[in-house]
Amino acid sequence: MMVAGSGFPVPEGPAGRPPGFPDPSFQEGVQPPDTIKYTGGPCGPGCERRSGGWDMIDDEARKAIDANNGRFSEGFRKGDASITASIYAGDAVVFPPDAPMVEGKGAIEEFWRAVMASGVQEAELTTIELSRSGDYAHERGTGILRVRPPGATPAEQKIKFVVVWKRTADGWKNMWDIWNASP
Repeated sequence: MMVAGSGFPVPEGPAGRPPGFPDPSFQEGVQPPDTIKYTGGPCGPGCERRSGGWDMIDDEARKAIDANNGRFSEGFRKGDASITASIYAGDAVVFPPDAPMVEGKGAIEEFWRAVMASGVQEAELTTIELSRSGDYAHERGTGILRVRPPGATPAEQKIKFVVVWKRTADGWKNMWDIWNASP
């Protein structure tokens, strides 16, 4: 089986579905999966796949999450952790690589302030997949961190990430944010 329009093969499991995609017909009252549109990545804009329970992301949510990602990156460009932290919910959690979880918006702002002080001056994010179910959305993507430590050689670090977003009274906010290095 090929991902629509991409030329990328997808392994085929039982009944022609990719592995891990259950047959919804065996559960009484379960509707067939909804279609998800990808925002980019190897499949490309407009690519569709099937996944149970997740709805196509609507323009309002996509625009809000894209704007939040822009604010996140803007904070790095300006060296202002309060801008970067503004996209997080009050009870958000970040999961930095090889470090303890950071809980709460205030602690997250301090975390990003320390990251910026270490020389990270840019964070470029690319959304590969954005899906939604009710008041929650999940985002999968890649990024590049540009590091210019004082007195050291500039470097770039590629990353991959997953974010869980929640629609709140203040709009879409980052609830859980996890990332690590990518080759």
